[in-house]
Amino acid sequence: MSSLSDLAASAPFVQSVDFIVPSDCLSGLVGALAERIELHSRAYPGFLAGCLHFSGQAGHQVGEVQMQLKWNSTADARLALQSPRANEPDLFQIALKHRTRSIVFRTYQLAAEVRFPATR
Repeated sequence: MSSLSDLAASAPFVQSVDFIVPSDCLSGLVGALAERIELHSRAYPGFLAGCLHFSGQAGHQVGEVQMQLKWNSTADARLALQSPRANEPDLFQIALKHRTRSIVFRTYQLAAEVRFPATR
């Protein structure tokens, strides 16, 4: 088995951003982040995938949204951060618009990914 440093050198890079928002802002935030991924993030070289997860139920005061962006490398993710496209909304602008109470940024090197074959 390879060492973690060997894995990190060739492994995809994942950015994760967690948002805590009032439950009535959950849908709007998910829509805004989905649009940002679709229109901007996926246009950068090295972008592999983006996904959004949410948690929130009727009657709860807050909800959570997690955005994950997977890049071919750390360098590709860094380039996207350093060179925003024209009219690309900043995550802080999106967060403010949707009354975000908390944001947590995390980064990971992908160590393993298990996928099941598609069935027909």
